[in-house]
Amino acid sequence: MIAKIAHMGTKGCGRFVETQKKLKNRGLVLGITTIAANLYIFVRFKEGGSQDV
Repeated sequence: MIAKIAHMGTKGCGRFVETQKKLKNRGLVLGITTIAANLYIFVRFKEGGSQDV
């Protein structure tokens, strides 16, 4: 599950770069949201499990 989320996050970053070239403002917001969500999940998992996820 976590590995799948991490893999999706990696794909999301690649898409974010492409999206940012096409739609700068929209791509930026989407990318920041995606990265923030991935960081949150990673930190929660690191701190002691996926209780909230």
